[in-house]
Amino acid sequence: MPRQHVDPVSRDLRRRIRARIGALRLSRVSVKTQARYVEALRAFEVWAGLAGRARIGTTEELDAVAASYIEALWAEGESRGYVGDLLSALQWALQRRRILSGSWELFRTWSLLELPVRAPPLPALVCCALAGYALEHAQLGLAAVLLAAFDGMLRTTEYLTLSSSQCVVASGQVLLLLPLTKSGQRHGGAESVVVQDPQAVQLLAHVCASAHFCRRPHVPLVDMRPQTFRKWLRNACAELGVSELKLLPYSFRRGGATLKYSLGMPLRELLMLGRWESSRTAQIYITEAALILQNLALSEQVRALLHRYVSVLVHFLSIHAA
Repeated sequence: MPRQHVDPVSRDLRRRIRARIGALRLSRVSVKTQARYVEALRAFEVWAGLAGRARIGTTEELDAVAASYIEALWAEGESRGYVGDLLSALQWALQRRRILSGSWELFRTWSLLELPVRAPPLPALVCCALAGYALEHAQLGLAAVLLAAFDGMLRTTEYLTLSSSQCVVASGQVLLLLPLTKSGQRHGGAESVVVQDPQAVQLLAHVCASAHFCRRPHVPLVDMRPQTFRKWLRNACAELGVSELKLLPYSFRRGGATLKYSLGMPLRELLMLGRWESSRTAQIYITEAALILQNLALSEQVRALLHRYVSVLVHFLSIHAA
């Protein structure tokens, strides 16, 4: 989704800015999402042609053909996300909402029958150990971002693109300005998150004050692409002896939310801080994760290794304490 701009008042400037942004109908979703939509629409068009249903005159006919296609995708083992892309793409292409009621009903049934694979929650102990592991390998920016992602319940893209220009340090906390958030794009406005964990605040403040990031305030604190970070996380978990947890980048967001819930934060406040759209979905997501962590058992050997890396974090913070 293009960046927002303030109305320049001048008619000529408006015309030039809008020409650069493009058509309104193409500006509601990101370029990457549009690419997925186009791919889904092409596949649907090919299937409809092979099924002898290429000529569709009404939305009722379209709904019926789409429903048949969804049944075929279900039988062929396609993913639920692909079907979601298709239905959203059809409405996007037609520029009409709340159509294809029959197809959406099939999609809801699919969702009830086949639960998505969710990222497991990250235990707080493992999060601190991962930060210590990053510090031991001279990855200060990464260590700070991991703690911030956990405490701020950040989405993966949000914390992997975080730069010092987005961090405002004040009064023992850090305000993170997140202009490209998922929910922010939906509502047409920038969002912010407050990080209050003392360890995360100290590390972020230290990193942002370093000469490297002072000179390059818009460079991400983590110098990794998403696939590189996934590989780093996988290798780090292996070194820490927690590979069986099958942690994913999104585990930081889920683990942070679960910890706050277990410490007594009201669910309504948690949903607001986590910026979840659906309170019902988020409630299931958080309470299920709390149960997973409650039943988690780590061996004494693994715990000892984790505490060793946590001590690296504690030692670094004590040396650089203000």
